[in-house]
Amino acid sequence: MSRPCAPPFPQTAIAAVGVVSDAYNLFVINMVKNVIATIYPQTTATASAISIATIAGAVVGHLVFGTLADQIGRKVIFVITLSLIVVGSFGSATCVDSPHISVYTQLCIWLFILGIGIGGEYPLSVRAWLARACARAPCRCQWLARTSPAAHTPRLTRRRR
Repeated sequence: MSRPCAPPFPQTAIAAVGVVSDAYNLFVINMVKNVIATIYPQTTATASAISIATIAGAVVGHLVFGTLADQIGRKVIFVITLSLIVVGSFGSATCVDSPHISVYTQLCIWLFILGIGIGGEYPLSVRAWLARACARAPCRCQWLARTSPAAHTPRLTRRRR
């Protein structure tokens, strides 16, 4: 017999895959940065910029898309953030060195875009999972207390009327 407050498995699995892929995208660049440094000369400033670009984008994504989700709705914002993740991932994978713009500048731009998508998608996926987790309000509050602080981001960033 299942527990009365167990979250549905499909939503839990989808949210888990999303969170794991976000974490992978956020932290894989530190390993990739070392591999790229063997091909293209790298300064301390460029190494720092690459490391910071995705995290800075994630902070912007948290704040911007958390607020927009309250005004527009989660489904539309999900599509926008997923599009940013796909575009940012594809763009960062296709960076090449050119005489006009360095590979590190291109990588920082694409990683910032990727970070905006990740930052917007992460709190929204947690909130969407939480909304469907249980039908009863006390149960939903119990699951809210157990989730990460990202679940509270849309609520904290919305404007009071």
